[in-house]
Amino acid sequence: MSDRSAPGCRLRLDWVYGYRGHQCRNNLFYTAGKEVVYFVAGVGVVYNTREHSQRFYLGHNDDIIRLIIIIIIIIIIIIIIIIIIIIIIGTTKPTNSARTDELRRTSRDTRGWEHAIR
Repeated sequence: MSDRSAPGCRLRLDWVYGYRGHQCRNNLFYTAGKEVVYFVAGVGVVYNTREHSQRFYLGHNDDIIRLIIIIIIIIIIIIIIIIIIIIIIGTTKPTNSARTDELRRTSRDTRGWEHAIR
């Protein structure tokens, strides 16, 4: 008992129980893969409903109180996509084949009259 050093063990998180809904906003999301994303204290949890498993994100040193960053990123991506679509639509000139055919016909007819006058 003379050795007072810390044991050579590490704790491993197996499962997060509970859910923090009090004093929090934007704290539960569903992913495209049907996973549930939420947080408890300082742990971000991704719960896979099909496999009944959890993944953990442990990088916080204080309680998580909202997942707003996800919403901001999604909104920014949507805005960028809209801007790209507007730029693409604005730079392409639509061709109206009926109007083009009419102009070609008119120019042929005009050439014919000019030739007949000479």
